[in-house]
Amino acid sequence: GVENIVLVSRRGLAAPGVLGLVAELEGLGAVVRVVGCDVGDRDQVVGLLEGIADLRVVVHAAGVLDDGVLESLSAGRVGEVWRVKVGGALH
Repeated sequence: GVENIVLVSRRGLAAPGVLGLVAELEGLGAVVRVVGCDVGDRDQVVGLLEGIADLRVVVHAAGVLDDGVLESLSAGRVGEVWRVKVGGALH
């Protein structure tokens, strides 16, 4: 029943699988727009939201992955994952 969908990722249309997802959603009757945006960057999120009229729902499913044994993860590695996952949700 969703009529308008904005898909957001850092790579936008260059994200793997996005064209197939767009085709599938459009086949179900949705109007789909794909936007490149780093949700860990507050200014980019502000710009994104300014371009979406009548926003009703946000599903945040950040996909940044940096696997490793806990002892091997540096603060920088953990920080980048959290920047996108937590920072994006906060923004």
